[in-house]
Amino acid sequence: MTRYQPFVNHYHTLGLPDFADARRIRVAYRQLAKQYHPDSIGTDAEVHRFNQINSAWQVLSQANEKSKFDTELRGRSTHIYAPSYDFGKTTRAAPGHFDDWLNEVRKPKPTTDTPIPRKSNKDLLMFWAKPIVLMLIALAFMYWIMH
Repeated sequence: MTRYQPFVNHYHTLGLPDFADARRIRVAYRQLAKQYHPDSIGTDAEVHRFNQINSAWQVLSQANEKSKFDTELRGRSTHIYAPSYDFGKTTRAAPGHFDDWLNEVRKPKPTTDTPIPRKSNKDLLMFWAKPIVLMLIALAFMYWIMH
């Protein structure tokens, strides 16, 4: 029985926007690896964060693995929140969540094969008759008051 593995956005792990280029990935990895290296700090939480950073680097540093990951990321339609491990440091909000929502909203609605039934002329006349009559009565009353 396989265990469910939640989707981890490696770009967010490195603090990058989705589909960042190789140069930005390399710079972010080096900065975070230096910051969270176990030799410099060594707490269990920091070691865990360092392992996550290395996992993201293993995927995003290889062109074919990055391509597979990008394809999977494009195919996702649900929001999956990747927790932010800032350990007291200020970080910007996880990028991409607004774009995911916007793409979900912009998806075209599925169409049905059956056409939408049109209203007959009699139905339209009955729909507009009452408001038109009320408007004419109001105009006649206003005319009567003025003269």
